[in-house]
Amino acid sequence: MGWWRSDRSTDDLVGDGPADAVTAALRSASRSDAHLSLQELLDALAHVLRYASKDLVEAREPAQDQIAAVLTDPAGILQSGTTTPRPQVANSIEGALHAIAAEYRKSLDRLPRRSEVLATFAFVLRPAADRFLRDRVQIGSIQ
Repeated sequence: MGWWRSDRSTDDLVGDGPADAVTAALRSASRSDAHLSLQELLDALAHVLRYASKDLVEAREPAQDQIAAVLTDPAGILQSGTTTPRPQVANSIEGALHAIAAEYRKSLDRLPRRSEVLATFAFVLRPAADRFLRDRVQIGSIQ
């Protein structure tokens, strides 16, 4: 499995295993009925990260509860809200977090940072958001 530096921070690492976990989670969440909207994904991701146990991601500061997607086409920023996600979507994302945490522990002997989890979602969505999302958007980053 390969690891590389995130395009947002030279301290953050993204890997093939975590990217595979995100891809599987997005496929599962999208299969539930129809593709997710980007807003649904951001809300679910924020919800799961907010309530994730401390053994899935490094400790975070309370001010980091909101997630934003920086869009390149159409240009703009979309922020997470407080909507409770559908159970299947939340379960898919939480499952990905468990798999990501296991990969980081095994390969790097630490938990992933919140920024690394978000960078992994952006890495998977950037070239192929239309495979998982009903929105026709180009994602620059998720932070």
